[in-house]
Amino acid sequence: MKVREPEQLTLKCPEKRKYRELMPVMKIFFKSSVAVFVTIVTLFSCSHKQIIETGTLSFGIGGDGRITQLIDKTTGHDYLAPKVNSPLLSIKGGGKLHEPSSVSVSGSELTFSFRELNLSARVTAEEKGSYMTFELTELSDTGGIELVLWGPVKTSIGRTIGETIGVVRDSSFAIGIQALNPKTLGGYPENDDDSFTGYDIFATTSLVDVADSVNILYRGNTAKPESYGSSLNAYTRARNRERIVSSMQNDRYTAPSFSDGGLIGSKVAIFGCRPDEVLSVIENIELTEGLPHPELDGIWAKRSPRAVSAYLIQDFTPENYREAIELTRKAGLKYLYHGEPFST
Repeated sequence: MKVREPEQLTLKCPEKRKYRELMPVMKIFFKSSVAVFVTIVTLFSCSHKQIIETGTLSFGIGGDGRITQLIDKTTGHDYLAPKVNSPLLSIKGGGKLHEPSSVSVSGSELTFSFRELNLSARVTAEEKGSYMTFELTELSDTGGIELVLWGPVKTSIGRTIGETIGVVRDSSFAIGIQALNPKTLGGYPENDDDSFTGYDIFATTSLVDVADSVNILYRGNTAKPESYGSSLNAYTRARNRERIVSSMQNDRYTAPSFSDGGLIGSKVAIFGCRPDEVLSVIENIELTEGLPHPELDGIWAKRSPRAVSAYLIQDFTPENYREAIELTRKAGLKYLYHGEPFST
């Protein structure tokens, strides 16, 4: 759009004096008009979103790198938590977690810009039938980057929260996140040693319903209850340098460097489906992505009745383990559990 200067316009003014008096006003008007026009174009560009769909979930990403929709395609209901930012990818650097400032799309490649960190991150998105995957394939600069966080993906679902498995659901729909390799951890990095906060079950008044217990998650935070519903999280930490962290009631614990390929390759799956389809989707993810798929008597462990069998917990030793096994058999049980690692 070409804007002409005021002196180029033909104004029907009876006197040149009035024309000269109008000049400053006209210049302000045209400058304001150009500013408004540019603003409109910018906002329109930022409102552009990329849609990724499975058979049951419509997943939207806006021009600012934030999730714009989590729609159940069967009902059309959007489970994205309203009025809160829900970034697909966040990066921690300088001790602070940064959300993206923008994202550009080229085919299946999403390039996230992080203005405050002065870097970009490239992510490959793939639709795989019942789920979709996101993999970090490139970082313009890894210096000083502490971790990359998938999410938090913020949903309005608050009925049932699967903190460890990373699935939230109500009576109609379930949304889940799964880590796809060993260096991608399901959870939120609230502790530097990557441990999860638990709670003392005896702090509750009921050993059946823990709803009235202290408000701390139980064994995991891949999914977290939130005031708006729930959040889903996974992350990969930079382990290429030694760190000093707090761990096991020690303020200065040395976490040695570890070669796991770095942040590149961090990968997650996200899915949405009916609650009764969750196990089938997770099994498909395990088989398709080449993840461990343990079986008991030829049945996937997550479906096997034996997986929920009672067991005996005893800290047996190399000297008395036979007695522990015999005691387990006398109790009519098939499993003996030791609480600590052992070498043989």
